[in-house]
Amino acid sequence: MAQLKAKEIRNLTTEELKEKVEGLKKELFSLRLQARLGKLEKHSTIQMTKRDIARVLTVMGEQPQEKEPKKEPKKVKELKVKETKVHAKESSGSKKSKSKTKTPNA
Repeated sequence: MAQLKAKEIRNLTTEELKEKVEGLKKELFSLRLQARLGKLEKHSTIQMTKRDIARVLTVMGEQPQEKEPKKEPKKVKELKVKETKVHAKESSGSKKSKSKTKTPNA
């Protein structure tokens, strides 16, 4: 199989590109099968087919996409949050001091 050229691929329509990818994937499957059975003469054809698939997929990604109508986002229900009382921290002056002061023994 001859290597596909990017210029040739760019001239194809989207449908032709999809068919080309499907055909190349089927060919890659049969090449792998032949390799497992020991009937494949040139193992480099597997690598060339993979590159051709990548080349076609790249060109497909470069082409402008047909815009589909945008779907409206789902409406999100608002959750009611219960208000809770927050206790203010007591000031340090109102608490008993835990520090021990030593008094000199006289």
